[in-house]
Amino acid sequence: MKIENLTEGMILKNYKELCSVLEIEPIGGNKKQSLLKDLNRYIKYHKEGNKFVIDEIYKEVKEKVDKRFNGNNTKYADDIEYLILTLLDKFKISKDEKVGFSKNFLYSYCGLSNENYRLVKGNTLKFSQLIDMPVQTINECFEYTNNRMLKTLQSALNRMKRQSFITWGNGYNMVMLDENNEQYLKVATIEDEKNILSIERYIMDEMGTMNKRLIFIGGQWNSFKSKTNAELKKIYPNLYYYYDNISFNYNNKDIKRALNQYENGIKTDVKNKVNDKFSKSLDGTIKRRHERAKKEGLNNLLDNYKRSDEYPKEQGKIKNVIVKRDSEKIELKNSYDKTKVKSLQKTFYDKYSNKTYEQLNFNDFDIVEDIPF
Repeated sequence: MKIENLTEGMILKNYKELCSVLEIEPIGGNKKQSLLKDLNRYIKYHKEGNKFVIDEIYKEVKEKVDKRFNGNNTKYADDIEYLILTLLDKFKISKDEKVGFSKNFLYSYCGLSNENYRLVKGNTLKFSQLIDMPVQTINECFEYTNNRMLKTLQSALNRMKRQSFITWGNGYNMVMLDENNEQYLKVATIEDEKNILSIERYIMDEMGTMNKRLIFIGGQWNSFKSKTNAELKKIYPNLYYYYDNISFNYNNKDIKRALNQYENGIKTDVKNKVNDKFSKSLDGTIKRRHERAKKEGLNNLLDNYKRSDEYPKEQGKIKNVIVKRDSEKIELKNSYDKTKVKSLQKTFYDKYSNKTYEQLNFNDFDIVEDIPF
């Protein structure tokens, strides 16, 4: 925005001419109002009909007040939109291409999680031993954290879709091997997706289940993926593995133009700002779940834990490890002490359950790790 092109007393006949003098693209809706509001940091002006009259150009730029981080309902929208635009701008796609990323990658890129998130999500039993907490407490944290991250990301993506920046959807990425045995990424085409779905259904029927979640809970996830990959390699001999993605289609020129509309101020430390606000919002979630459980007084295992004095402290600790970007990176061992992990889980049941578990075998306290999708 070329403020130096303006002079005191200048009269601009309309908004379009104002943008032309400032050398920016005319924009509408909420972004137009944000632009005009931000203009007040640089100049004083008044309107006469459609005309803009420049009264004064400030010698010092006024401080920007960012209400997105002070309780506004769109507190993440602009920032996550900007971060996604910067990501997509790195990929120049042709008219018949899409680009896809895992949810875990997008959560991290948009500042909603840290490096520990993915590591812990796939190794909750090892993490249980590391922090000396039962898996039940870890899965409780993942339940509301995953839900919030997905809704926050989807809200931003739908907002971008309404602005015709992107279309997006769920699909698959296929990691392939070239003639030199080097890996490269391929976003599954519609035909590829049909093949994957067909083989997944075939393997699920063979395993006697209709639901991936049940496969994982039953401890058969690795077997399912191995069998599916083996069948897919009959169609794609150079397939290494595949995974779920969120895929995007867009016009590169529109992404570039949208990026140019953002002020330099919004680009400063955006990821850390999102992370700080998201982490604090989860603190509020923990507090509300704790207070609600105390108020409702339901008599079951999880609600007994939620209303305990330990709940806010334990959940805050786990949340910080997997979300806050300034948290120390954790290192997990290659294995875990199964007796210790089971003991932590049994202690949880003994402490928060009103039922007698004496009839259960110690092996019944095996709790599977968090679901990877």
